[in-house]
Amino acid sequence: MRINCIVFSLALIACLSITRIACADDTSSLVQTTPAHAGTLRQVIIAYGTVQPDPDHTHTVSMPHEGIIADVFVRPGQIIKAGDPLVEIENSPGATAQYDQAVAAVKFARNDLARQKRLLKEQLATHDKVAAAEKALADAEANYKQMQKTGVNQQNKTLRSPFDGIVTAVMASAGAHLQTNAVLLTIGNKDALVVALGLEPENAPRIKAGTAVHLSAPLDPAISIDTKIGTVLGMTDPATHLVNALVQITSPATDGLVLGMTLKGKIVLASYNGSIVPHAALMKDARGFYIFTVKSGVAHKIYVTVGLDDDKNAVLENTLSAGLPVVVSGNAALNDGDAVRVVNDGEVK
Repeated sequence: MRINCIVFSLALIACLSITRIACADDTSSLVQTTPAHAGTLRQVIIAYGTVQPDPDHTHTVSMPHEGIIADVFVRPGQIIKAGDPLVEIENSPGATAQYDQAVAAVKFARNDLARQKRLLKEQLATHDKVAAAEKALADAEANYKQMQKTGVNQQNKTLRSPFDGIVTAVMASAGAHLQTNAVLLTIGNKDALVVALGLEPENAPRIKAGTAVHLSAPLDPAISIDTKIGTVLGMTDPATHLVNALVQITSPATDGLVLGMTLKGKIVLASYNGSIVPHAALMKDARGFYIFTVKSGVAHKIYVTVGLDDDKNAVLENTLSAGLPVVVSGNAALNDGDAVRVVNDGEVK
């Protein structure tokens, strides 16, 4: 009988122990943790823009005089070399008549000056008349030389490219009768390009000239350019409703770039150093942000100051021990001092 009592007592103690363990497990919370680590987060803005010719290095080809377009040798997007033919111009009847008049005016002015000098020797003219004739000749010769520079003295004239570049626009067409200074085409320098990055209006005031930016091509990983913002415009683009930040690119960084190509700009605003934890670890109450850490199966609540949160990770101004377990899941219902069980990678601790 005594042996039966002893066996019964031992069984009862075992059951009570198992019940206590089960109860302990029922009152603890399941959580997942990630170790904190020291590092740097950068506050960045992502913007996109297209490669364009730099207006400061764009050359406009215009009509040197009134004439008729005999032929156009280039088209938009064409890569050209210095000296390549662009447009052939044929003199119009009006331009030819103006040149003939300029030649006649020089001849008349020379003859008139000679006559006035002879009359002065015979005391039949004054020095003022000679001076007036000299001025008339100078004006006529200046006009004649200017017309020669425009090429109007040639019946046909071919305009050529002044440098290596890319034809960005062609306004001329064969047979067109154009006046002096009419724009024929524009040439961009392929070694001087600009990217207009479109910024949201609320972000534009945060970016200044000289801010670092990294340019890359979404479809070409070989393109990687580190440069700086040149200018941030003060108005939105009517077409995109974004504020353009202009980034100038010069050779050799222009290698591989094509006009109209889309580039991604990563603009670095600031860098923050500190303890890095996942964004999911951050909680907030009336006092501020806090996190939970785990030590010996117990959750500890720590209030923190957030330097930067990029919605993926957060850098804290507080210094946490490297490797300190920070709760990233199951923290919503936790309280300071709660018992916890850590579940990471499917394994319960």
